[in-house]
Amino acid sequence: MTGRNIKLHELRMEKHWTLRHAAQHMGVSRTVLFNAEQGVMPRVDHAIKMAGIYNRSVEELWTPAPSAQPLHKAQKCVRGFVPTSKRMVLSWSETASQ
Repeated sequence: MTGRNIKLHELRMEKHWTLRHAAQHMGVSRTVLFNAEQGVMPRVDHAIKMAGIYNRSVEELWTPAPSAQPLHKAQKCVRGFVPTSKRMVLSWSETASQ
């Protein structure tokens, strides 16, 4: 997951559609649409349906905004945990040697 898909959510809100209504128009489940809005990349066929209903390209809906920056190396996930504070996170090899 890379973060919420604000574009997808905003397009749905512009049409004043509920999640259920939009999913019905797209021919996907509410769960698929909800997950896509939360940043989970849907299957290709679902992405095409979602983009088509809003007259957008798949690339337009799933390309990160220019202001989106990757996490700094110290903020990346270590052994499945994402650091939430500014404390130092040790890698597996650093913790094994202590």
